[in-house]
Amino acid sequence: MATITKCPVCSGGKFSHQFDCTDRLVSYREFPIDKCESCGFLFTQDAPDENVIGSYYQSPEYISHTGGGRSFTDILYGIARIIMLKSKQCTVNRLTHKRSGSVLDIGAGTGHFVKKMQSNGWNAKGIEVSDDARKYASEVNGVQLYESISNESVGTGKFDAVTMWHVLEHIHDTGAMLKKVSDIIKPGGILIVAVPNCKSADARYYRENWAAYDVPRHLWHFDSKSLCKTVEIQGFTLIRTRRMPFDSFYISILSERNRNNQFPIFSGIIKGKLFWLQSLLVKERSSSLLFAFRKSA
Repeated sequence: MATITKCPVCSGGKFSHQFDCTDRLVSYREFPIDKCESCGFLFTQDAPDENVIGSYYQSPEYISHTGGGRSFTDILYGIARIIMLKSKQCTVNRLTHKRSGSVLDIGAGTGHFVKKMQSNGWNAKGIEVSDDARKYASEVNGVQLYESISNESVGTGKFDAVTMWHVLEHIHDTGAMLKKVSDIIKPGGILIVAVPNCKSADARYYRENWAAYDVPRHLWHFDSKSLCKTVEIQGFTLIRTRRMPFDSFYISILSERNRNNQFPIFSGIIKGKLFWLQSLLVKERSSSLLFAFRKSA
């Protein structure tokens, strides 16, 4: 297990314990959520290190790597994914001011986004560490993904855009990853990062039952301030922040299930709508946030 002794955001060394969250997919053990007393950053303490954490992803319920299940919740997720893939494509087009170009998707999962971009004229590549996910991407989606960003075929300094859709919270060494991203993106290129928002209305409501804590797979629990500080130190400038509209519903359904609600889908949709309405008034209350950065020229 990896014990954090220095805050990765501000380098502070004084932490306070907030609560314990349970891994509900694999180990069913509890992991502490700690807070840096200097900057308020939340993180999972005593999480598995890089050598063993792969076993914590081996669950048929881990949708982003299995390609989806057959439950009603999975079907809803699949429908939302179709809509979001189009939205993600439009986001890349709009931010880069291009309808084609080069894009790298880090944490590509089963390759759906890479396939979507390729089918719309982009030279799209993807990085995925999971062997099973890469196999699914190849056999089902016809997409070849790389295992590591260090692969020579990825190259350096040639991408118009790099995307990280709910990925940065999984990365043990975020600084090293973002440094590599800075090396392979063109000057003036766009970095898109989407993360769960630990200051959201639903995170405050569900606390230790909030599904987006997803311990121990989610190591870091960002808000707007901590995410921007983490990325901007690598030579990027924030140009836009926006809500991710479907996440409040999906996360609320899973969180209601974590609370052993007898009707998690019904309750999750009702509460998800309330949280979504709050985010319309205050963006920082959104369940997940998307950040767009431009690499300095």
